Parts: sequence; C-alpha cells; structure tokens
Amino acid sequence: MCHNSKLIFVILLSFANCAEVQAQSADTVSKSDDIMVLSRVSPDSITLRWAPVSYELWRLGNSNGYTVERFTLVRGNEVIPPERKLLTAEPLRPDPLNQWQHVINKSRYHAIAAQALFGDDFAVDLARSDVMSIANKVKENDQRFSFALWCADMSRDVAQKSALLISDTAIRADERYLYRVSINSLNKVSQGSGFVSPDDSAVLVPPGKLKCEVGDRLVTLKWQSVQRMRYAFFQVERSADSVNFETVSEIPFVTLEPTADSSLGLHSVSDSIPAGKELLYYRVRGVNAFGDTSAVSNIAVATVERGLNAVPRIAEIFSADNKAITVSWDFPRPLNSDLAGFEIERGESERTVRPLPSLPLVGPTQRSFIDHSPLPVNYYRVTAIHKSGKRFPSFTQLALLVDSLPPAAPEELRAVVNESGRVELTWKKNTEGDLYGYRVYKSNHGQEELAQITSAPIPITEIADQVDLRTLNKFVFYSVIAVDKNQNESKLSARLKVKLPDKVKPVAPVMLPALVDSLGVTVRWQHSSSKDVKHYEVYRAREDYNQWVRIKILPASTDSLGQFYDMLQDAKHRYRYSIVAVDSSNNESLRASPIIIKCISHRLPRQVTWRQWEVDRESKRIILKWEYPIAGIKAFALFKAVDSDDFSLYKTLPVGNTHLAERIATGRICRYRIMAVFDDGRKSRISEQLELKF
Repeated sequence: MCHNSKLIFVILLSFANCAEVQAQSADTVSKSDDIMVLSRVSPDSITLRWAPVSYELWRLGNSNGYTVERFTLVRGNEVIPPERKLLTAEPLRPDPLNQWQHVINKSRYHAIAAQALFGDDFAVDLARSDVMSIANKVKENDQRFSFALWCADMSRDVAQKSALLISDTAIRADERYLYRVSINSLNKVSQGSGFVSPDDSAVLVPPGKLKCEVGDRLVTLKWQSVQRMRYAFFQVERSADSVNFETVSEIPFVTLEPTADSSLGLHSVSDSIPAGKELLYYRVRGVNAFGDTSAVSNIAVATVERGLNAVPRIAEIFSADNKAITVSWDFPRPLNSDLAGFEIERGESERTVRPLPSLPLVGPTQRSFIDHSPLPVNYYRVTAIHKSGKRFPSFTQLALLVDSLPPAAPEELRAVVNESGRVELTWKKNTEGDLYGYRVYKSNHGQEELAQITSAPIPITEIADQVDLRTLNKFVFYSVIAVDKNQNESKLSARLKVKLPDKVKPVAPVMLPALVDSLGVTVRWQHSSSKDVKHYEVYRAREDYNQWVRIKILPASTDSLGQFYDMLQDAKHRYRYSIVAVDSSNNESLRASPIIIKCISHRLPRQVTWRQWEVDRESKRIILKWEYPIAGIKAFALFKAVDSDDFSLYKTLPVGNTHLAERIATGRICRYRIMAVFDDGRKSRISEQLELKF
C-alpha cells in the first residue's frame, strides 16, 4: 500500500474500534458513554486528549464547544473536599477556517482535518497517502468523524487546532486531579473524565518481541502489543547494515482491522524486499496520541534467499512422425549456473500433470526433450529447479498425436424411471483406450432434434436426468455419443424410447341437461377430450347430503356423448349427478360440475274427469267442462287433435278454470284430452279422449 517504499499494511483492529484506538495512547485512560479521555504527564504540565464516541457528539462538540474542568481531590497525602477549577473560560472549539488556511500545506493531516471540519463534501483523495483502503469503509459522516480523529492522533498540532487537546500548567507535584471534559446541549450533558497525578509515570514501553518471516519478495514483521500501552501508530524502520536505519514509509502503520494475528495480541506488517539485498534489519517504535515516541524494539534480521527471476517458456511442441513428440523451451542462459536442471512433466489433463517417471533432471544447458512414448493427449510443463530446491514451472501446453478414427457408438442403453420423474440412464462401456467421455442427448418426441444435456463429456457410463411429468408427453428419447481424447466423436447411439409415468389428470367431462321421466333420470355428458380415458364413473348424491356415491362404471367409447339411466326408488328428494373420467394410468379427472335433478313420482295422480259439454248453435260455440277435486294444482294442460289422432298441447289453463268455450269447426272432428299439472312438477294421468263432430 505504501506509495514510496511499497510497504504493505496488514490491518488489524476493526473499524468499529477506530475511535477508541485513535483517541488512546499511553498513561491514564478513562472511558464513559460519551467521551473518552486520556492524559499525558510532563514535569511542568498535564496534557489531556479526548475523543467523542460518535459522529453526532463530534459535530455537537465542534458547534457547542468542550468545557474542561479540574477537580483537586488529594493534596499531600490527605483527601480534601473537591476543589473545582474551570480550565476553559469559553467552551473550546476548533479553530475557524481562516486559521487553517495557512497550515493546510504544513502536512497532509492538516489538509484532511480541515476538509473534514469545513468541506461541503468529504471525499478525501488518498491515492498517494497509502490509507486508501479505509476510505471506502464508511459513509461520508463517518468518514469526516473518523478521519478527523485519525489526523488528530497523527499530529498534536492538528489535535490542538481541532479542540481535542489542552495542557494544564498550573499543577503541583503533591496533588491528584480528576479532569472532566463536557459537551453542553439542550437535551443532556455529554462528558468523560480521567483521574491523574503529576507524579504518574510517563515512560513509553517499546514494542516487544519483533520477529520477521521471509517469503517470496516480501518480509513479514510481527510484534507483540504492549499491555496498557495503546499507541496511535507505529514507525517501521529498516537498515541494510544494522546501524543506519530509515523509516520504510512516510505514512506510519496504523492498526484498524482485526486479523488472525490481532486475536493473539500481535501486530503485523509486510515490506517488499529491495533489489540486491541479502540481509535486512528491522526495528519498530510506538507513537502515542500526544506525539511521544517510544524507544525502539529489538532488531529483527531477515535473510533473503535469492531465487530465479525467470521461468521456462515452452517455445515449440511438434511430432515429425506422429509417434514421438519434441518439446523445446526458452530460458535465460546467464541463469544456468543457478540451476540444478529442468524437470519435464506430463499429464492427460492440466490437473494430472506429473514428472515423467524414471526420468532424471535434464541438464541446465539443455533446451529440448524428445518424448518417445507420448500419450494420445499430452499436457507438458517444464519446471526449472533452483539449486536451493525451489521450483519455477512454465505454463502447460497441449500436444496431440493425429487421430482421426472415432470411437464406436455406445450400445445397450437402458433407463429406469421412478414416480417422481427421475431417469437413471446407463449404457455399455466402450473399449477404446483413448476414450475421453460421453455426451448425452435427449428429445421429447421421436422425430424431434436431440438436445445435449451434458455440458461436457462425462467419464462414466451412467447419468441421472429429471423429467417433468406434468406434461402430455408419454415418452422421452435418449441417445449417447462417445468422444475420444482427440475429440473425435462416434455416431449417435440408437435412440432409447422411455415410457414416462402418467401423472396428468384427464380433462373433466361436461354435464348435459338430464332427461327425467316418471321412473328415473337419464344422465348425459360430453366425453373428456383426453385420448387415454379408460372409463367413466357416474356419481350421485342427495342434495341435502354431501356424500357422493359411485353408482356406475361405464367403459369409454368412441361416441362424443355418454349417458346412463338411473331408475330411482324415491322421488321425494332432489339429487345431484356428476361424472369422473379415469385414464389408463388410473389418473382421475376433476369431478364434472354437477347437475341437480328433481324426479317425477312413480305413482301418477288420477286422471281429470270430463263432466259434460254443451253446444251453442246460435253463437257456434261449444263449452267443455271438467272436474278435478285434488289440491296442489298449478294448471291444466289441454291437448287437441283435429281430424286425426295426433294430439298436441293446445292450451294451458290457470288453476280454477273448469270449463272452456271453443268455437265450432264446421265439418271437422275435434278430439280433446286434458291433464292436471301440480305445483311440484308432477302431472296427472291424461284424461279419456273427448270426441266432437260438427
């Protein structure tokens, strides 16, 4: 991450603890819910540093200011009543913008803090400050707050100009004090406090047990945290002679995010190895939030082992006779003296590349190798072996012997389908030695083009497929192709026709109006449109009951309509009828929408009796009279036939009528019959025929 010296920071503590880490260093620390306060004791003063715990409190402190009080609690060796002294005549606020303008160029920390305090937008460009990784972790308000506190930790002058630091010079060596920092607002008083004595120790303990680990082009440094010594940042120094040390980065190392090392109480940082260095010496200093620097840690020594700065590059692979393969590679000849030799590796795939068995290392000066026993498919890799044993492999390259003969088409395809639509497909294994795998194809119709269901050739002779049974397809078709290592494909195997379990319900029949007579009901329906219906089931239920009873099973026929005559014994009730279609797989359709039937009583009421009839010659009319002394009559139906025996309904007369005046038809023979119609739909027996000649 370091722009100037390529120092790579390893972030240790979580960003959620950023305020705590930034606002604490050495000496006395007291935490409250609102403001964290720490102190630094000098011979002639006590310096206080504080940090609000949230963006909202930081913004409130910037606007309302901080009030700092001191309470003297001990004088000499005696506890005294608290003596209060206000250290801030006016609330302490950040310097105004015009007092920042002349120091913005003093350091990057002044510029960032000023932007956090006064900028309209806060989007710090830290591309050259090597802390860019933390800029994307929070929103703008959190960025303002966090960067303002961070800059205050990095610079004592920034802390003072940000109203986060004050020094108390009116102290006595024999007194102990309680300091309180407060932010006043309308809602509450936010505060933090710290207890300190002028004779408290101010010695900074240096970081301890510094160790280094040398890796590929990197040195990783680790050191232990110091108990009760919370540094704002660390300075990492490096030397090539163990005497003259320089810092490896303009930006000090700040611990922000947790790592596996931080859980063990360790700090960790990585440094890139400068060119041409064999020994490197490192040491670390801790710096607290007041700008005080600790003594240096122990010196850790990194011994750099130089490896190769090049890897082999396969230049050419060819076969002159389609039997042996020649592999040629490039490698800088000035590095031959660093080599133990080259190792030739081969495999049937990139994942299986291994050193050729019983083949010693190829000499450091050699740049080609002939493989006299190649495979049909070869992946080659050349690895340079350093004298230290380190390996530097090339990229793999493919070499194929010419093979235009395809494998045989797979045979003996078999399939098993369960009730959920899972198809287990198997076939006989091919015998070719260079077989690479199989591709499996499927279609839903015998004449349909096959579609591949394997994304790549599979090496086994079985596959599981899932088929959706909620369709009208009765079969599915499979075929398999064999593929060799040269990607020659066999012909398609014979298509395997697989019968699928039938899980699709037939289409429900459609009920038609029923025919009712005095003996029963003719139930009629339109057949299901499904082609595989095996039979129809007739169901009946009384209207006042909810229990359906199957009364008949009728085989399916080629007719478009079906019917069944149900002879009822009890005509007093109303009945519901419905039909269910059942297919060859015993799937039942939904029950057809029922029809409701009221049956005619088996016993017809007695017939109407003709009473008399009269002829009025003058008016040429005839008066028909009848009688029917039975209650519940709704109307009378009068039937008439003229010069024949073909009767038809002539008139329907309302109840109460017992006669009818009829005009005489001269020269005609008129015959009459009459029937009573009851309120419940029943009809009486038809009367005797009344014949009149005019």
